[in-house]
Amino acid sequence: AVMNWVAITATGRLGSRASHIEAYLRTFLISDRRQSATGTSRNRGSPRSVRGTNLETVDGHDLRGGERAFSRDGIDGGDSDTSDGSNADDNSMHDDDDATGDEVEHGGGENDDDADAARVDEDEKTEKDSDNERDSGVARPVEFGGPPPDEVHVGANNDLGVSAAVPAAAVNMGSSNIVAEKAQDVHLSIEEGGPPPIDGRGNSRVNHTEHSISGLSCARYGGPSDRIAEEMVYWQHIPSDAGFVSPLRGDGPTKYMTFEPDGGGWNNIRMAMETVISMAHAMGRTLVMPPEQRMYLIGKNDNQQKSTFSFADFYHIESMSREHAGLDVITMQDFLDREAMTGSMVNRSTGLPSFPPGNRTDWNGENGKGMKVLNEWMRTVTHVSRWNPDQCMLAFPASPGAEASKSLKEAYQQMREESIPAGMGPVPVDAPVAQRMLEVANGRSLCMYDEEMQKSAYLHFASSHKLGLRLLTHFYIFLFFEDYRWDTWNKRFVRDHLRYVDEIQCAAARVVHALRERARIRGTTANVTRNFYDSLHIRRGDLAYKEVKVDGNELYEASKMELIEGGTVFVATDEKNKDFFKPLREHYDLCFLDDFKHLFEGVNTNMYGMLDQLVASRGRVFYGTYFSTFTGFINRMRGYHADRAKVHNQNGTIRSYYFLPFEKRYGMASFMPPRPPFWTREFPLAWRDIDKGIGELPAASLKKKKLSQTPVIF
Repeated sequence: AVMNWVAITATGRLGSRASHIEAYLRTFLISDRRQSATGTSRNRGSPRSVRGTNLETVDGHDLRGGERAFSRDGIDGGDSDTSDGSNADDNSMHDDDDATGDEVEHGGGENDDDADAARVDEDEKTEKDSDNERDSGVARPVEFGGPPPDEVHVGANNDLGVSAAVPAAAVNMGSSNIVAEKAQDVHLSIEEGGPPPIDGRGNSRVNHTEHSISGLSCARYGGPSDRIAEEMVYWQHIPSDAGFVSPLRGDGPTKYMTFEPDGGGWNNIRMAMETVISMAHAMGRTLVMPPEQRMYLIGKNDNQQKSTFSFADFYHIESMSREHAGLDVITMQDFLDREAMTGSMVNRSTGLPSFPPGNRTDWNGENGKGMKVLNEWMRTVTHVSRWNPDQCMLAFPASPGAEASKSLKEAYQQMREESIPAGMGPVPVDAPVAQRMLEVANGRSLCMYDEEMQKSAYLHFASSHKLGLRLLTHFYIFLFFEDYRWDTWNKRFVRDHLRYVDEIQCAAARVVHALRERARIRGTTANVTRNFYDSLHIRRGDLAYKEVKVDGNELYEASKMELIEGGTVFVATDEKNKDFFKPLREHYDLCFLDDFKHLFEGVNTNMYGMLDQLVASRGRVFYGTYFSTFTGFINRMRGYHADRAKVHNQNGTIRSYYFLPFEKRYGMASFMPPRPPFWTREFPLAWRDIDKGIGELPAASLKKKKLSQTPVIF
């Protein structure tokens, strides 16, 4: 309430002093919350940062007095000279959909010494480019297609949160509201739909830590209204789910899980991360998030924008940990301070205490070479998992103990003697264990979380092509739970909590609304009622699977049966040559992400791929690229939406199609049980009937999180 009072009442009256008052209030509130959150537990450490920011400053404000100056000159809106492609600035998230074969093209395939090698080369090049930019001392111009540089639109008198223009010189980017010093009689705040807080480099300065994952409010991100933003929401708030604690979580010393991000591009990184977080909860281990680092293909440093990331930049990690009794998450720095620097970690070969290279605990901002040094050391002091998701399923018994594991093994033996009749629909989510296992096994054995692994204080998941270690799989394909209620809970957990942060969701909501308005206006002109658009993902780039890389004429022929002649079609693509789309443009009103840059000014260009996915997921009909994990996640979100709206049949099918191969074209519109290679597409198993079993988990598993297990602030 106090913060809202400052944002609304003080704005326009106190001028820049309002931001100072707010900064001091934030200091008090954060300090008070830190004391209540961290407690006095031994070796818990003290949180150093709010999402990587020194606690002496918050959102750009020096809490010791004064305020950092932020310039608008560097706001990145992309390159206006590029093509119509939605990723005209590079948006290399489309280049990560990589599957195993795709990685060969990326320099990360099986012929590579290590997946990190390609990233090291890219990091060195990006760092040199970044240094050259900084050394030039030249401020980059504003290039986005919104208001001219001498004015900025603030306030809100419609659903998109856009109203009058005021001189840019009068607008100061405050920490959570826009302070318009010259507009004495106008109260303009982020809560009223002003532009999102940015720092001139495409970096959000909104603190995600004090956040509830349920719902979606875009007031502080520049709109749209809650009514419009609601369209993006596929997740749910289920209070009983938040209290579930894994039966395998003991009351003894804290045990940890560490991991290395996948060596591929973003959507492969995302898949592995979802799997690791699911395992951490299931095993009752505290999850250690990797340091902020440059990730493969999303390290663009345009206008010196942020180019190293932690998962907390894309997901509400701290909120997820805070809201769930059974999941604790800490930073790598705190983990190393608590465990490594106290001599608790030993070299597995020598049995002697081992310390991080150079006794460093803060590895944030490192490039590929630096992270390789840390990762190789981590592999010497932890139990490194050798599981291969293509060869085994990680099975969790309904309860701890040898008898429970025996029951699970017996179900597996029974499963091997059964078969699924051809043409049979999906197995009910609450079917007997052997039947559910049969649906996903596909000849794989069981990976057991055996006694040795359970005793290990530190369980590590490496990412190395050279060592054959990779979690390129779907979490719901690799993890199997004997208790179906635990299985559906885990799928809901990923759906409801591992979704993109509000800043990205809200930017996508503005684009989706604009697309619907465009379609409506065009429909009115043509005397038809139409407020929908269709969407395509056309993957080009270095995709290794040539059979799906065809010209525009073939794409039109493959998709014309489901698309409406003359209709509005949104295209997510990495193709930069706009002439490629001429055959499609002759039949449809084609739109690309960069047609709407004025709606997401200041959003980091490395996040454009996520915007593309979110916008494409709301199309009436969607055509994607087979073998693409980028397309795959669009389809999963479409499945979530369809399940929430109850618009698909009981098989979990959706109105999604593939251009090619021909035999895969209707793979999402008709039921298909999981079949290897699993990464090539998503399966209805992820979203079909997963709300079954809500509130039915054993009462013994409902516990409150201990104070000593409260996570630190990111």
